[in-house]
Amino acid sequence: MRAVIVSDLHIGSRHFERIRFMKFLDSLQDGVALILDGDILDSLPDRLGSDDVGVLDRLRSESHQRQVVWVRGNHDEGISIENTAQIECVQTYDMGQRLHITHGPEFVPMPGLGRLVLRTFLPCRMKVRGEYLLSIRTIKKIKPFFNPLHRRFMSNAARFASEHGYAAIVCGHVHVAKDICLHGVRYLNAGTWTEVPTHYVLVEDGAVRLCCFP
Repeated sequence: MRAVIVSDLHIGSRHFERIRFMKFLDSLQDGVALILDGDILDSLPDRLGSDDVGVLDRLRSESHQRQVVWVRGNHDEGISIENTAQIECVQTYDMGQRLHITHGPEFVPMPGLGRLVLRTFLPCRMKVRGEYLLSIRTIKKIKPFFNPLHRRFMSNAARFASEHGYAAIVCGHVHVAKDICLHGVRYLNAGTWTEVPTHYVLVEDGAVRLCCFP
């Protein structure tokens, strides 16, 4: 099976690389499956502008031409989309017995109190100079906080894959494209389409690799 995996499009965000993503879809060959690894939407469908509605319509159209799988992310939870066409919506997705695809919020190393605070305040985020507080985009700038959290996230994901017999795991969520071996398995992250360069994971002939879309 040949497939491409993208994550964290955040359709509806002012940072979404809409034109670049549409060119990416144009570049896909026939027969290549498209796997959307979570946080595809940033706004409720009825709040999207016409250009972003066009992206959703394109994904619906793609599902009639190729397999399209939507792995739900934390931003997608609770969002209902009218007319999913042939898009398959799942919580996680396995390709064969060796590759596990999940968005990954379950791997965030957050103590109970910290997780409660984030879950309480993230739905009521405030904008400062056009940026959301407590968004991953702003948290990444606080490197003494984000870098150790990111390392633990990767380690937790790779350990999960190792314990469950997978050779590789693909995540999103943290907006950092990555391809690294940890705990004897391959950890890959498809990054985000809200920052340039944009990335995707290619699965082809039993091999998996991280690619950059120019």
